[in-house]
Amino acid sequence: MEVFEGAESVLLPCQVPVSVSSGSTAVWDRDDFRIPTVHVRQPDGDYLKDQNQRYEELPSETVEIREGVKSVLLPLKANKSLPRDVRVEWTRPDQRNIRIHVCPEEQENIYEGRTKMKADPLRNGDLSLTLKTPQLEDWGL
Repeated sequence: MEVFEGAESVLLPCQVPVSVSSGSTAVWDRDDFRIPTVHVRQPDGDYLKDQNQRYEELPSETVEIREGVKSVLLPLKANKSLPRDVRVEWTRPDQRNIRIHVCPEEQENIYEGRTKMKADPLRNGDLSLTLKTPQLEDWGL
């Protein structure tokens, strides 16, 4: 399988005859990681406890913004320390994946000068984003 950098998602195929798969567990892993588990699928659902942190989904929440506020904090905290080579990217999936803020620094012009993250977010695990002068067009962040 060939995967290109920047791909939003990748399908990891697995086809097993029903006679074999009944009651079986499927494991996707990478031999080049100390903790090799990418994903585990058990008969009763996904098992994510021993998953490599590079593949963990980060929790998110809805933030309501009132008209006229000067800024809003969009909270996001990693529950484990992150590798130094992680790319943190805040995007708008509702509109062509517009880049709001990328660490290291990179963003669309409409957000330039309007976003800020705490210093060294990968070290402290605080990936929260402050958005200055929220606008109606920012809906869907």
